[in-house]
Amino acid sequence: MTNAPKTNKILVITPNFLGDSILSEIFFKNLKKYYKNSTIDVITKSNIKSIYELFPYIDNVYDSINKGILTNRNFIKKQHYDTIFLLKRSLSAALMTFKTNTSKIIGFDTQFRRPFLTNPVKYKKGEKQEAFAFLDLLYNINIPVSDLNLNLYEDIAAKNQIYKLLNKDETNPKVLIIAKSTREDKEIKVDLWVKIIEYLSRQKNFSFYFIGLDKEKKYYENIINEANKLNSNLRFYNYCGSLNLKQCISLINRMDMAIGIDTGFCHAASAFNISTLSIYGHTSINQWGLLGKKSINFSLNLECSPCKKPHRCKKQHFCIKNITFLDLKVYIDKLLNII
Repeated sequence: MTNAPKTNKILVITPNFLGDSILSEIFFKNLKKYYKNSTIDVITKSNIKSIYELFPYIDNVYDSINKGILTNRNFIKKQHYDTIFLLKRSLSAALMTFKTNTSKIIGFDTQFRRPFLTNPVKYKKGEKQEAFAFLDLLYNINIPVSDLNLNLYEDIAAKNQIYKLLNKDETNPKVLIIAKSTREDKEIKVDLWVKIIEYLSRQKNFSFYFIGLDKEKKYYENIINEANKLNSNLRFYNYCGSLNLKQCISLINRMDMAIGIDTGFCHAASAFNISTLSIYGHTSINQWGLLGKKSINFSLNLECSPCKKPHRCKKQHFCIKNITFLDLKVYIDKLLNII
């Protein structure tokens, strides 16, 4: 093994989404293991800054991506980084590093970025799990990878706040339902969620939890109202809009089970090794599947999945909209057996 430099100043420009950010933990862990005495900084979007603040391998987190290319370029140049890794695959990320006097700029050879990279790395969408695709950037400069386990961490203050919040529901098993996405073409129907909740309530004395943005609160209230028509004794806790991201992460770690669509919160539950079922439509399980040992990835596995052009789907997203309770029941039963 090549000896790593005693000191190094490294910048990582990260992806924009929660799921990608959680999956990047494996990358940062192995990077820090090699550059033990290095400073590792991150530039990211403000809405996911909290995730990177949880990683013990990162020294400074800057929520600068939405401040513009020139602003970021000037900032990067003043920091005198030795190495920059581009986990973010866009052209704009590469333009941030242009003429910053950085000796190594390592990134995926996508969106015509090759002229801006000292070390272009091949990327083929869906060829491998996204967490492992990030590791190709390390392999490119001969950094060894020894830990492929995905982990997630908690903020102490958020953890204590969630403990207090859950005191009123201390003894009941808890299920997190993750029904909303930034993309509606990833979502299953409300009546299917109602059937899932009704079935789970007949198996154990579950409490049901919801987290997300404030604008998603009404969506979950609709699920609650429909479920209460079947059983008015169910316990629901809708925390959409009332918890910040760090608190959401800590609440996820208090759950006994999670069931959701392809979202970052499912990846968080999986990283905590919670029994988790993630439901996929047009997205690729090969690329975005959960990595946890107690996780299950479900898809109808249609011939057209994963879809290369979901915005032009001629089947009205049959792959996700036509999933039935019977399709999922055997996998829900598996979760019930491992919680």
